[in-house]
Amino acid sequence: MSSIKRKYQIPPNMESCHTAVIGDYFVEVHVPVAAIEKLLAEKPAQRT
Repeated sequence: MSSIKRKYQIPPNMESCHTAVIGDYFVEVHVPVAAIEKLLAEKPAQRT
């Protein structure tokens, strides 16, 4: 998983044991489906 975290430049302070890449976003830890659906519907600005 560390290669995925490096590829998507996930900051060490945001890393967990579960990583999902969904579109232009990454999600760490267990996230409810409703929260992911909201993320994809609202498409908030990404922080860099």
